[in-house]
Amino acid sequence: QPYSIPASVRQKSDDASPIFLHSMEELVCFVPGLLALGAYTDPTGLESDRAKRDLKTARALLYTCYEMHAQSQTGLSPETVSFIDRGRDFKAQNRSDYHLIRPETVESLYILNKLT
Repeated sequence: QPYSIPASVRQKSDDASPIFLHSMEELVCFVPGLLALGAYTDPTGLESDRAKRDLKTARALLYTCYEMHAQSQTGLSPETVSFIDRGRDFKAQNRSDYHLIRPETVESLYILNKLT
């Protein structure tokens, strides 16, 4: 299920801090692939609550990564986006409107495509 409204864009904080960050780096886009691989290799099975949760989170976070690319003018995600609530999901952070040709989003898309 796609999440297209700003309030439902998923993000992952860069650290274990209890502070909720309103930004995300494109580098985080490797996490959906890891979560999906973890769900499919969960020792308690793919139907376990943990595996279902991880797969749902992987899909939601990967959708955010996809949108980071899709919403840019070039089709390439900025290195860091800030999440906003003004008619758009996010915008490029100051001085991060460049792309380092990172493979994380493509890797996660490939993994989820093959597994699901």
